[in-house]
Amino acid sequence: MVTMAEGVAMDDTRIVPAGEFKANCLQLIDQAAESRTEYIITKDGKPLAKLVPLDAGAHLMGSVTLINGANDLLRTDVSWHARATTPQPAAPA
Repeated sequence: MVTMAEGVAMDDTRIVPAGEFKANCLQLIDQAAESRTEYIITKDGKPLAKLVPLDAGAHLMGSVTLINGANDLLRTDVSWHARATTPQPAAPA
């Protein structure tokens, strides 16, 4: 298993232990967006997650399709409500 030294820079990527990430989450999100820095979050020296800045103007609507069974598709362009019996169409952008 790969372990990483805390805080070591690799190009525009920084290593951050989970505890430090938790304590400084909002600041790290701002830094990622402003300086285009990526963060690898580790626990016990093992990489677990990655915080990356979004591309300017990124639009995520419709970019993910979840498959919940053989014929059951849940798409991001369909809004839903917990009490609704049928999916409601997404509002036009």
